[in-house]
Amino acid sequence: MSAKKMIPNRPVSEVMSKNVLTISEDDSIGTALRIFEEKDYNSLPVVREGTLVGMIAKLDLLKAISHADTKLHPGPLDLENETVKDFMRSASVSIKPDDDLRSAAAYMVEFRLRALPVVKAGRVVGILSEGDIMDNLVSE
Repeated sequence: MSAKKMIPNRPVSEVMSKNVLTISEDDSIGTALRIFEEKDYNSLPVVREGTLVGMIAKLDLLKAISHADTKLHPGPLDLENETVKDFMRSASVSIKPDDDLRSAAAYMVEFRLRALPVVKAGRVVGILSEGDIMDNLVSE
């Protein structure tokens, strides 16, 4: 007999990571790359004066680096002078702390996201990763 797993009906605030590291849109992509290497994160919320304006992912940086010295980006990529805002994705999907975990998981699947910023009054108060959801599956 196989066990069935399901996403519990809980608010995101009970599952999200609360100590969120953010990055400024004016930081260099070199800074973002160092954070990804040190922290083993897949994405970071991008803020302007504390307000969420986008997300940057490892894949965004890989894309930037792979396009360096091509027709799309002539010459080598200057990691310290290129800014996050030039490579980030504008924040279009975020959730609130009181949103349901099941709805959040559905957004992640629909938009193919590995993490969702959790926002209250425009400020990032947490982040929900696919790992957070997987760690909280319950047996039916």
